[in-house]
Amino acid sequence: PMRAAFLHNNLGESLYREERYDEALREFDAAGEVARGVEPQEDPLVGIVEIGRGNALLRLGRLDEATAAYVAGEAALGGLAAEHPAHAYTRVGLARIALARGRIGEATRLVDEASALRKPDNSPPPERAELALLRAELQWASPATRALARASAQEAAALYRQAGPGFLRPLAEAEAWLAARPSP
Repeated sequence: PMRAAFLHNNLGESLYREERYDEALREFDAAGEVARGVEPQEDPLVGIVEIGRGNALLRLGRLDEATAAYVAGEAALGGLAAEHPAHAYTRVGLARIALARGRIGEATRLVDEASALRKPDNSPPPERAELALLRAELQWASPATRALARASAQEAAALYRQAGPGFLRPLAEAEAWLAARPSP
């Protein structure tokens, strides 16, 4: 059964990367159903599945459901040490939701927490790039920090370039973000 849960989760991740969010959500739901039937609720696999669900739900604009999935994911990761980098995934998702709802202070706090968990020595470039681009979005909200926002987005683009050809889509998103926001 756990193999089936991993397969559904991996397929969900692949579909998510292809921006097929409805299909990804179905796979994450299937993975969660299998994993919850075998593993205790406080299990990293259940946490990973819930984070995947949250990501898909967020992309589908279903913010309340995404919030619930991230909260469930965080609870399932409870068996990991508080400083484990896996906790950053829920913080990033919840920060995106806070940003979508215009709660800049809350989003900034969550990004700061995720950044503390995703240090350069324990997280790969794409994860740090995701945070840098999210931080750029937050910084752009204030005219006083728009230069910092562009620097953060440039950092994100550089990290996505460093990550290689598997990250061309997020690199294009970072470059589009920069192109749409000229230097102040």
